[in-house]
Amino acid sequence: MIEKISKLNHKNPLFFNLSILFLFSIIITLPAYFGGIPGGNDMPQHFQFSQTFYDSVVNGSYYPSWSHQTNYGYGDVGVRFYPPLTYYILIVFHSLIGNWFDAACLMIAFLFFLSGVGVYFWSREWFSESSSVIAGLTYIVLPYHVNQFYSASLFAEFTAAAVLPFCFLLTYRVCQKGRLGDIFGLAIAFALLILSHLPTTVMASLSLVIYTLFSLRRSSLIPSFCKLAVSVSISLLLSSFYWVRMATELAYVKHSGEMFSSDVFSFKPHFAFLSYFPFIDGDLAKTSGYVDLMLFLTLGLGFSFGIIYFLKARENKQYPMTNALALTVFALIMATPVSLKIWENVSLLQKIQFPWRWIILISLGISLIVGAGLQGVIDYLKTPQRYLSIIAVGILVLCVPYNYFRIMNTLFNYPKEHFNVVVEKLRVSPSNECWWTAWAQKRTANSQNFTLPRPEYIADKIVLGQRKFEIII
Repeated sequence: MIEKISKLNHKNPLFFNLSILFLFSIIITLPAYFGGIPGGNDMPQHFQFSQTFYDSVVNGSYYPSWSHQTNYGYGDVGVRFYPPLTYYILIVFHSLIGNWFDAACLMIAFLFFLSGVGVYFWSREWFSESSSVIAGLTYIVLPYHVNQFYSASLFAEFTAAAVLPFCFLLTYRVCQKGRLGDIFGLAIAFALLILSHLPTTVMASLSLVIYTLFSLRRSSLIPSFCKLAVSVSISLLLSSFYWVRMATELAYVKHSGEMFSSDVFSFKPHFAFLSYFPFIDGDLAKTSGYVDLMLFLTLGLGFSFGIIYFLKARENKQYPMTNALALTVFALIMATPVSLKIWENVSLLQKIQFPWRWIILISLGISLIVGAGLQGVIDYLKTPQRYLSIIAVGILVLCVPYNYFRIMNTLFNYPKEHFNVVVEKLRVSPSNECWWTAWAQKRTANSQNFTLPRPEYIADKIVLGQRKFEIII
């Protein structure tokens, strides 16, 4: 058996390496398949939107404008503003499988695999096939990436995390080679990112600027800038069917209001490592300790492999990864209170709401660092400095039990037989208030803190001229 695997590895190494990534993507999705889909805060919204897209596509309208059944039949405007890519992927799998549970599991496995493949090819720009496989596997198993699905149900952000590596890979190729295929490839990748998740797009855009500055060749600065500008322009055209409507109508949805970027949604309580900056006033978010622990483990992994990488690189006096290191450092600054003044003075950043979102970009950079340090880790096992290798490998291995017991072992899961029923009920259930129109009123009972059914939200008077009307519940 081992001999057959060895022959396959030498005969078709790309297929073998991608098979490893695919296998791990399946394995990391199995807890959801056997234990149930996690019921995170954002799960209801995503499956409400998914059903709207599915119903719309089945009826011949490929891009819906209104959720016609949500809120007890009064509808919802959120699908006009939320990026649609996640829902198109999900309904493709639903069309193939026939139920939402299996479709969700297949989509998650596919996106885990896609994210690993992106990091693999990105790492191959510098490092060996083995190192690149480890880099791809690292990105798949890093805590924040796993948390996006298992703990937080951040489906759209999870989709964006799968697209991100391709944006950085193709940006590097455009800077270094500038081939036509890379220019169009970057345009498609960035368009898909825009269609995945807007906060991640904002963070990635800023990070790509930093990454580009460290990737450009001095001999071809102006041609490279022009080619990158062409890629961005094409990506904006490709995604314009979404963002033009969203940008021009943003004032009509409650999500654009101040209430969804202040108080509990304010960026200030949601910095990583906030408790270690006592000079900053404000309460900690309830998730602060949870976020800090994920980031500690991720940084510990990057630091241990990074030390070995730099020790080996110093011997050869070659440091081919300054761009990825710059990306990681920049993302770390933006995720922590070090960047507080930037957040306070850039209103666009405040719309991201949670600075800890930057951890996905930290994870991306550290995955590459792990791949870079792999050969050094192997070499150091044969020297008196083998303790450095043992620490590095130990932290990487630690990610697996940490993910399972701390992140994947969630309290609220929906097994298959219940999940499909729950999703069907979400079709008409109340949606999140942030996706209501700006003029929709929210009422609560006088003595109890709960929201009344959707028919109570509408105003007492409806302006219809002299026409007759009636409300049918």
